Amino acid sequence: MFNRLNLSNCQLCDTAPALTQQVVCQGCLDDLPYASHPFDVDQINIQALFDYAWPIDRLIHLFKYQSRLDLLPLLVHPAHRLSVPRVDALVAVPMSNQRLRERGFNHAQLLAQALGKIWQIPLWHGVIRQRDTHRQQSLDRLERLENLNQAFTLTSPPPAHVMLIDDVLTTGSTLSHLAELFLQQGSQTVCARVIASAHEQH
Repeated sequence: MFNRLNLSNCQLCDTAPALTQQVVCQGCLDDLPYASHPFDVDQINIQALFDYAWPIDRLIHLFKYQSRLDLLPLLVHPAHRLSVPRVDALVAVPMSNQRLRERGFNHAQLLAQALGKIWQIPLWHGVIRQRDTHRQQSLDRLERLENLNQAFTLTSPPPAHVMLIDDVLTTGSTLSHLAELFLQQGSQTVCARVIASAHEQH
């Protein structure tokens, strides 16, 4: 289904030619599961570019775990049509040094860099992941919050208005934990944008 050899053809249908600077054709691009409205998690305004559904779930997996960096333009292209609040900086959710060495890149950092270029917003690099944590995928929300306890630290006073950037929203625990830290350390507002959301909105 995901053709890597003939890059001139759409990577999804493998029949129509791919668009310039994209890996899919116009038809597949139009059919992607675009997200609709922003929502709040723990009083943090969050907006996703896509719903976490086929084929975006698979494309994100390829991007993160198989180093398919050619998929980056596709994952961020809906950013042009999102409403963007006034913020001072974008902040990518950091990885631990161990996982960064294992993967070779921070996927959230690459996403934030691409979104920063689209929105003309600088990145702020003053947050680090000071300890490794258990992988979040298999944990429920309470376990995720406990797992993140004291996982992050700020190396300098943060900007007043911050937008957090991550790839996938599930329970929202990571973004909630980071937002609380920024607010405690002096930020006035914190919002978030993610590539895809699997969060059940109520």
